[in-house]
Amino acid sequence: MFPSAKLRELAKAAGKGQISVIERLIDEGVDINAKGSQNATVLFWSMRNEKGFNYLLTKGADPNVIFGDGGTVMHWAARQTKCNLLKSALAYGGNPNLKAGMFGGSPAFATITAGKNSGVPVCLDVLLTNGADIEFRDDNGKTLLLFATALARFDIALYLLDKGANINAIDSDGRSVTSLLSSYQDAFVKGSDVERNWFKLKSRLSISD
Repeated sequence: MFPSAKLRELAKAAGKGQISVIERLIDEGVDINAKGSQNATVLFWSMRNEKGFNYLLTKGADPNVIFGDGGTVMHWAARQTKCNLLKSALAYGGNPNLKAGMFGGSPAFATITAGKNSGVPVCLDVLLTNGADIEFRDDNGKTLLLFATALARFDIALYLLDKGANINAIDSDGRSVTSLLSSYQDAFVKGSDVERNWFKLKSRLSISD
């Protein structure tokens, strides 16, 4: 993944939280923001170890580098169940509105596709609290609200409405929250949490009309 032996050593040390080794390599002139294959950085490699990750950030590691596959440290950190890495990245210059990924979404979009529908992601709240634009649009013109509704994450859609998301947003194909919601008519198991949230969102839309 990394072209030089020194950079590989730095990545290995960061991934294990070996601070003394990291310090030595930095003193020897190893660039902590040097790129490996697919534009990967040592900071990305260090995400397996919070101690190493945080130390690299204090030394100027950039969490906003966009990798060859479109990913970033910010987007990967946003996908985690625990938000410690994300909070650290934000504290050291991480951009909550960084446009990247397959569809050009912000890190907040990554929280919606992560996990197993186990409630509103904590990292989504962290991002919105730290300046993420709730009306950010991806390459398809979708806002977070439209994106969540399209993926049947109605629990997240309801949360976003509570946070002030624009209920009248329309994507690049002319789809609205209403039309996306209607496309799921009778699609869910009766009495399931998803169906209940579908009805709640439908009710919210009716109240807003």
